[in-house]
Amino acid sequence: MRRFVLAVLVPFAMLLAATPAALHAGGAAPTDVRLRVVFMLYTQQLNPNLQLVDQLSGSCFAGSLADPGRGDAYRCSSGNRIYDPCFLAAADLSAVACVQTPWASEATLLSLSDALPPRNANRPPLLQALPWGLELANGAFCSVASTGAGGAIAGERINYGCTFADGSDAGQVVGEIDRSQANWRVFLTGADPWVIGQTDVAVAWY
Repeated sequence: MRRFVLAVLVPFAMLLAATPAALHAGGAAPTDVRLRVVFMLYTQQLNPNLQLVDQLSGSCFAGSLADPGRGDAYRCSSGNRIYDPCFLAAADLSAVACVQTPWASEATLLSLSDALPPRNANRPPLLQALPWGLELANGAFCSVASTGAGGAIAGERINYGCTFADGSDAGQVVGEIDRSQANWRVFLTGADPWVIGQTDVAVAWY
């Protein structure tokens, strides 16, 4: 009888150790949280990884919706085009540099025709806000899907559209980011439109 009990308990303990939850908790790397510096105000230096491709006149009318936690990020326009996010690019508050994604190599400089608007006093603390962009563990790059009225799946807002480095579609991130562990997770649509699984966030950009 004693041999039988031991033979049952040992395999059961091994099965517990191999459950997905245990593997996830022990094997996933923590999410790398990064802050993208676009412009050094005091040296008037643009990030050397960015190239100015256009210089326009424009104005800003609200805090950024694409990077809502940043105190230096705004939602701006030039002509009929909206630029979001745009970051302070002059110590005298006369210009902003607009960059589409955290990993973009191009920026547009807007010389402001009007004073900057007050920042939203209710904006969330930086690390509680929606990140500007995500890099997922599967190699996908995810940028904010919409700064307006976006779509939804299963009652959850579509927050990011994702692509792989070659430009191919990598799905959509829906719902809030799970930050309950050191490695953040998101729901990402896949090949089966009826089932949405979670995947790890390798890098979160603000």
